Amino acid sequence: MIVNALTHDNPREWDIFWCLVLDPKLREDFHSERELIVAAHETFKPADLFDLEDVPARNVLTEEFGAHNLADMRRYRHKDGSMPRLLILPARFAIRATAELPELP
Repeated sequence: MIVNALTHDNPREWDIFWCLVLDPKLREDFHSERELIVAAHETFKPADLFDLEDVPARNVLTEEFGAHNLADMRRYRHKDGSMPRLLILPARFAIRATAELPELP
């Protein structure tokens, strides 16, 4: 979970997004919204035998977005055959919450 601002005791609405890793070699531990956006703009070229089973986010893609095979992912492929290393997709819901820094011990 990455929160892009603190609320200072004032609840606010947060739009929720799925951040889904497509590239099996992407092993980043993201700490900021900027890092997510940069990864979403980077691409990788899938190997010849690349399949949906190779995608780290395959379970969410299947359960939430109905992707059952690589052909269902064609909308995310670029003309040169590359794909984004990370997808950022709207979850189509928002939550109302506060976000504050945790107290230090």
